[in-house]
Amino acid sequence: MASPRFTRVQGADPGGTATVSMQVQPGVTCSLSYRTPEGAPSGATGLGNQTADASGVLTWMFPIDGTSKTGVGTVSAMCGNVVINSSIQIGSGSLKR
Repeated sequence: MASPRFTRVQGADPGGTATVSMQVQPGVTCSLSYRTPEGAPSGATGLGNQTADASGVLTWMFPIDGTSKTGVGTVSAMCGNVVINSSIQIGSGSLKR
């Protein structure tokens, strides 16, 4: 099985919507979580479990709290026993990978 990998990590300004996409094996279920730049876990709508489509693509879109501080947060994806992490820019200079 190929290792899961992020194909897009697009942050957003506070009040905006972030997008994270991954490539995995078709039918694999992964869970995405997000930690704010302050280090707090987010319970934003749109996070959690998804099952990859026939192409092995997963995409999450979730809101960034309008009162969030700007800076670098973290997204973590768990696919079975594999966990991968990526930085996500919140606010000015939101980065796209």
